[in-house]
Amino acid sequence: MFSGNVLTVHLDEGRLEESFLSEDLVSDRVGGALLGLEFYKRNAEGDPVVISAGPLTGGLIPTASSVAITARSPLTGGVVHCSVTNHAGAEVKFAGYDVIVLRGRSKRPVYLWVHDEQAELVDAADLWGEGSTRITDTIRNRQGDEKVQVLAAGPACTKGSLASSLSVNHWASTDRAAVGALFGSKNLLAVAARGMGELEPAEIDGFGPAVLRMMARMKEYSPPKGFKWDGGHLDDARKAVAPLVHRYRGCYFCASRGRAYLMLDEDPSRMEETEVHDPGGLIVDMLPLGDLQAVGLDGRGIGEVTRATYQRGLDPARAARAVRLAGAADPASATRVLDDLVEGRGAPSPGETMMAWDLGDGTGCHEAFVSLGAFTPANPPLVPAGCVDDLEHLVVLQALAYILGLCPAGSVGAGMDAPCVEEVVRVATGHGLSASELEGLARRLVKETLALQPSRGAGGGPIADELKGRFA
Repeated sequence: MFSGNVLTVHLDEGRLEESFLSEDLVSDRVGGALLGLEFYKRNAEGDPVVISAGPLTGGLIPTASSVAITARSPLTGGVVHCSVTNHAGAEVKFAGYDVIVLRGRSKRPVYLWVHDEQAELVDAADLWGEGSTRITDTIRNRQGDEKVQVLAAGPACTKGSLASSLSVNHWASTDRAAVGALFGSKNLLAVAARGMGELEPAEIDGFGPAVLRMMARMKEYSPPKGFKWDGGHLDDARKAVAPLVHRYRGCYFCASRGRAYLMLDEDPSRMEETEVHDPGGLIVDMLPLGDLQAVGLDGRGIGEVTRATYQRGLDPARAARAVRLAGAADPASATRVLDDLVEGRGAPSPGETMMAWDLGDGTGCHEAFVSLGAFTPANPPLVPAGCVDDLEHLVVLQALAYILGLCPAGSVGAGMDAPCVEEVVRVATGHGLSASELEGLARRLVKETLALQPSRGAGGGPIADELKGRFA
């Protein structure tokens, strides 16, 4: 389900170039990160950021909310894929572009505005260095549409901090590889998208029944042997913020409503809309809250520090860990730690790995997954209990989600493996890929991405070394 449009943005020239996806290329690489990786290689001399939709992105399919960003991480030095979900991923595709290549460096701060198969670079000098809320709201006001979706580079990004993370609208993204700093180095403040594009499956009559059969299979799903649900060690953090929860929401066509919106500036029990703008924050990821609770912050303090983290364009996991290590047990002290990270003080150095969360399981599996460097950790709700076979399976599931345009967290948690999605992929795309062929594409993505990582020899421990060997 593609429009077939490719947009190449030559930032150094201020020039936009449109082309079309070839059917041969789509047949070979299907879409998402595997397609984006090809465009990355073709434009490598421009140090590109590639945004690529999957064939299922934006479809009426559970968890089909994601586009993939493929870029060289300023942090790790290797090529990395991170997902853009919420409603922003689908909106990029609705705006009419399946692939967007951002190459070179602009001479002035700009943002890219894509809408209904049109694109333009817009001056952003007055927004440079602002927080994610002001960037998002200003772009929406100037474009006259409050539903514009904005992928923004906050202050940590524009200052080049390697603790930075791109924002999706007012909140965090899954960027854990400082791709936001790469945006900043290109004088690129944001990518804003809005569109009314229609997506038509290859087999219209068969599409709905196939999705329903897939959903029926999902309802019967239970975690496979060797996996367990993570997050049990976050119970205290959940209890701390529970009185502030106003509502729960999910991403576009999400299979669950797992993200809590904390009301910080108004009564959480109030349902009527008021004139208070942005009275709280959407908790995109629960895991960093464990560090904030452990340092002694109460529920409100956790919410305030999390919101401040998002506004500054910081990686929430790295920011929360820095707050904990600094012993910053009140919001004012924690905010000073965040401001230091924005300026690069206490931020990681080039060549380090992405932040691995402490899942409290002692297996080292999550650390091994992160050490691959291929995907930013999108908080998958299932983690292996210690077997490399299970970890290998998780990596394949993540890669498949990145290719198809599925949320890497939600799809894994819902059991959307290759056999589950096989029929939907066929009726949506017209390509009769078997489950084994889909898994083969996922392995191909991992192998090609690992080939673009810096050579550091053995590293990450024996689990990581064995895992890498399985994709060699």
